[in-house]
Amino acid sequence: MIKFKAKEQPKATPQRRAAEQLLVQLKRTLDAEAGRGNITIGHFLSARGSTDHSAFAPQTQPGTGFYSLEGVVATGGMGAVLKAQDNNLARTVALKVMLNSAEASEQTVYSFVAEAQITGQLEHPNIVPLHDIGVAADGTIYYTMKLIEGRTLRDILKDIREGNADTIQRFPLSRLLTVFQKVCDGIAYAHSRRVVHRDLKPDNVMVGEFGEVLVLDWGLAKVLPEPGQADTEEAGAEFSGPLPGGSGADAMATMAGQIKGTPNYMAPEQAEGRVADIDTRSDIYALGGILYCILTTQPPITGSSLDEILTKVTEGSITPPSVFNDLPVENPAGKVAPHCPDGVIPTALSAVAMKCMARDSQQRYQSVEELQADIAAYQGGYATRAQDANIFTLLGLMLQRNKKEVFMALAAVIAIFVVILGFLGKVKLSEIEAQKALKRAEETVVELRKTAPSFAAVAEVDLSKLQFGLALTNIDQAISLDGSNANFHNIKGNILTSLEDYAAARTAYERARELKPDHPEATKSSIVIAAALRDNSNLKKLKPESYRRIYEAMREQGRVEEAGLMFARFAAGDTGIIDTFRKNLAAGGIKPELLERETSGEFHLNLSGQKVTSLRGLNGIPLSTLNLAGCTEVTDLSALRGMPLTRLDLGGLAGLSDLGPLNDSKQLVELNLRGCINVLDLGPLAGLPLKRLDLNGYRATDLKPLAAVKSLEWLDLGATQVRDLSPLAGRPLKWLNLENTKVVSVSALKGAPLQFLNLNNVKVDDISGLAGMPLLTNLMDRTLVRDISALKGMRLQHLSCFKAPVQGIAALEKMTSLRYLDLRETTVASIAPLSGMPLDILRLADTQISDISPLQGAPLNIELDLSGTKVSKLDALRGAPLQLLNLSKTEVTTVAPLAGMPLKTLRLDGLPTQPDLNPLWECQDLEQLSIPFPSPSVVALRQLPKLKRLGYNVPLDNWDRVTTPVTFWKDWDARNK
Repeated sequence: MIKFKAKEQPKATPQRRAAEQLLVQLKRTLDAEAGRGNITIGHFLSARGSTDHSAFAPQTQPGTGFYSLEGVVATGGMGAVLKAQDNNLARTVALKVMLNSAEASEQTVYSFVAEAQITGQLEHPNIVPLHDIGVAADGTIYYTMKLIEGRTLRDILKDIREGNADTIQRFPLSRLLTVFQKVCDGIAYAHSRRVVHRDLKPDNVMVGEFGEVLVLDWGLAKVLPEPGQADTEEAGAEFSGPLPGGSGADAMATMAGQIKGTPNYMAPEQAEGRVADIDTRSDIYALGGILYCILTTQPPITGSSLDEILTKVTEGSITPPSVFNDLPVENPAGKVAPHCPDGVIPTALSAVAMKCMARDSQQRYQSVEELQADIAAYQGGYATRAQDANIFTLLGLMLQRNKKEVFMALAAVIAIFVVILGFLGKVKLSEIEAQKALKRAEETVVELRKTAPSFAAVAEVDLSKLQFGLALTNIDQAISLDGSNANFHNIKGNILTSLEDYAAARTAYERARELKPDHPEATKSSIVIAAALRDNSNLKKLKPESYRRIYEAMREQGRVEEAGLMFARFAAGDTGIIDTFRKNLAAGGIKPELLERETSGEFHLNLSGQKVTSLRGLNGIPLSTLNLAGCTEVTDLSALRGMPLTRLDLGGLAGLSDLGPLNDSKQLVELNLRGCINVLDLGPLAGLPLKRLDLNGYRATDLKPLAAVKSLEWLDLGATQVRDLSPLAGRPLKWLNLENTKVVSVSALKGAPLQFLNLNNVKVDDISGLAGMPLLTNLMDRTLVRDISALKGMRLQHLSCFKAPVQGIAALEKMTSLRYLDLRETTVASIAPLSGMPLDILRLADTQISDISPLQGAPLNIELDLSGTKVSKLDALRGAPLQLLNLSKTEVTTVAPLAGMPLKTLRLDGLPTQPDLNPLWECQDLEQLSIPFPSPSVVALRQLPKLKRLGYNVPLDNWDRVTTPVTFWKDWDARNK
């Protein structure tokens, strides 16, 4: 029974009030049996045998109807769910009615009826059963279904998120997965009938008190065409029709295609309105969203607006559930996921959820059964296909599945040893029995020895991570199991060398040589360590020469991480090491003279533009800076792993795709990836101390790894596909380029200490998030910004709004810091707020400006562009120190106010009048002049001393294409003979 737990009184929404009014109205129809037009079973039984035919007539008084309505249970979409009593079958049911049926559109009515018919034909234990559909006498459409005692999955997960101890105890992950499997059972059945739900979410899953799980609300369900049948719909339309083998009505009228579903859980094909691409895999995406919510108690995609959510959906911008394990704990229970084992979200299930929600439907599970198989594998203790488990994971899962057997095996091994000891103490034991016991013991030891290489392999991994303590523990375990393996002793020697326990290291190397005299690494290392012991009295701080020999031995053996650590111990005091490094570079085909070393000991290498194909020659060189810009043949950065790089330039490396070797560059503060078009994963950059990052031209859209780059101050995202800036929230950004990106909102930048921001050619219409920023430069050309009030109070120096629909500039009043302002092709009609501003450059071309009096006395130093405006009077410009003035296509009738100005460039072409040019004789610095045709008064300027260009127009605004004075006067004289 759909009995929602009422923790608080429902809000009186307009929808709720409409449902309450409908309830009152329906009591006058459905409460009376005449409302349906038939009689109830009770009426029939009481009237049976009567000779009065009127006794069988439907009655109108209250209490005689098929349904007695009790109250509103829930509202949503186009209908409301009421609690009702079925008087025929004497049971409580849920009755769903269509709000405003009489006024509803034909499409809405068809949708409501289709929902009922589809649900009615899906007879499955995990799909809510539908009992009846009908129309009341007043035209209200309704259908009845089973009413279930229970709670929605959303309410359960909400309680878990809020730390409700009872819910956490009653619904551990194991039980929630059982619920999820039942949801999958219902959806798998629907898919077998060619029905997709299209609105799966925790709200539409009801969990009963006795284990029932029902999938609700099939209002957006879609019936797919038969396999092989051509879809006859037009693009953008949806298919609706009867179920195969069902008894439903004939095909409904085609409904107009649109985005349908819940944005947080809908597949990209739904969000993009690609109706033809919606199939069973769209539901699998939503099932993944439900699993995601089960794991994290949060929807897979959230956002501050519908546009932001839909953008994330279409881009596949989803944080894997397992990432939550590394985030600060906010749950009142003190655990990331208190309902999960050990309070941790299982990585296997995280992988399953992400596979379900792959952006490309081909990458998802192709059927619900495939998804269920992986869930069952996890529940059974096996690896899921989605997690791509390694051998250690598989081994761990095997041990978990077979705890009893493992325990028994270990007990048996212990028992064998106990028995052996007992046999040794019992001299009366027969020789045959003793031999058998010894043989069993030897076999056990052989089996144990087989595990020794695994411990050694783990030790080597620990050593590469410079985790010496763990490495030593694991290699000692390997040696205890098999002390005859020379490699194990060599590894131990390597670990002890890094720990600077040189005496113990030599002992380990010598043991390796005893077991294998021709062991090359042990032999070399033993000789080097022996020399260090001989040449140094203080073994805690060796001489630089000893450190250098150990370093070279490590590098030769490929122990890059250890070599880097050893180098740090001696580099500053060893002047001969650079020669060694240059030899390595030469051997790798790199010009050795390009390597430079500072007096501080830091090494720098500039290979920009060099023909480099491999970086092998860089192995072991502790570079601080490396420039590989233009080294287009470099594709592998493995040689950079472990380097103490602070600056790295990879500009133009189009063949590079993997940044993995940089994931431990813990000193890297500057990185240039401009033009690295095949780098699609920034994951290796998470957690690095980057301050400057150039991603110009980056093809992917996912910036989530940058959320873990806490120190980022300079970022270039120009010409990228980036839409979502939320990963940048809280970063100390001072410089940001977003030109030509897909960004539509800058709200995530709120509070950033930005000084430079480029929004040119970005479809942003709201910059309120910039309020209070210390911006000095703001470029907003070709944006959709109308309101710039957020700029009020800033100390901007440079502002460009070219071709933006800016309507007013009141926010710029008293902004005395402003030196450059471009308002060309805006709708600005007044420049009054600019009064008294010390602007250097002001561009007002093609605006609605007609009055420039606010510029009276303003120290305009360089340029003023008034072309294409309605300006006619220039009196405000008298005495201005302008060097460039553009009056092309204005309504100016006199240039007298310009007399004596230090102008170098003046445009008067395109004027509808012929102003007297004589005043310009006093502009003795003029170098470039365009005039309206024919301008007879130009003869007064024939002797201007510095004039270099003179003509009637400036083709393409290029003064180099304007005639020289010599050519101009030659043509003039020819025309005026």
